[in-house]
Amino acid sequence: MDFDLTDEQRLIKQTAREFTDNEIVQQTRENARNHHFDLELVRKIADQGYLGAIVPQEYGAQASTTSAMG
Repeated sequence: MDFDLTDEQRLIKQTAREFTDNEIVQQTRENARNHHFDLELVRKIADQGYLGAIVPQEYGAQASTTSAMG
């Protein structure tokens, strides 16, 4: 059985790592120091598709992860 990542999985992993390094790490440190919940950062995470489980709509998933945050 082959457990190596596919090219698509490697790209997702790389993209997630870059997003985390560039958008999340420093901002969360600052937010923690200031005791601040950063809704804008949550929106960015949702826009990238990293917020919540991937569930098909036929099983009850919402159409958009950002629709509830307006």
